[in-house]
Amino acid sequence: MARDNGTANNGDGGEFELALRKAKRGNSDGFDWLYRHYNRRVGALIRSERCPDADEVVNTVFFKAFRSIDRFVGNRANFASYLYQIARFQVIDERRARNRRVEIEDDLSIDLVDPGAGPSELVERSDAATRTYEALQALTPEQREVIVLRVFFGLTGPETAEALDKPVGAIRSLQNRAEARLRSLVESGAVVL
Repeated sequence: MARDNGTANNGDGGEFELALRKAKRGNSDGFDWLYRHYNRRVGALIRSERCPDADEVVNTVFFKAFRSIDRFVGNRANFASYLYQIARFQVIDERRARNRRVEIEDDLSIDLVDPGAGPSELVERSDAATRTYEALQALTPEQREVIVLRVFFGLTGPETAEALDKPVGAIRSLQNRAEARLRSLVESGAVVL
């Protein structure tokens, strides 16, 4: 896993603050910026959890986030954590709902992000989502949370620590253990990334 040196996301701090203020006032430009900036990250997270209706779940996550955005207090790192928590609970809700439904036929649907994508690209995306899911399931919940915030949401170590209300050293330790676990799984062939 590549380590973030903290410079990758610092340039959008002012834009984030402006977009958040606008969104809190109900301005569509603020909502648009937040959605454009975070939708791929949330989508990648949802797909890594093998959620069949990923686009619908992503939209639900943003709907819930925007519905209560006026009560949100925090910075960019807190907002990423906020979206992560909503996404995590939405995936759980989707799984519960799916388990209650009677399946009439096998679910062979593939999430179409790009309607122009060819069959080989769709298969590749599906395989990548499956491999990512399997790798993340090998981690403890705390390790998974750190990896998701660092890799999917691009937070720095200090931002992740702030979002999870943990010391930076604990985040570093969790990330190192997660990376070591993933490395050993890849080296043994148990997981293919």
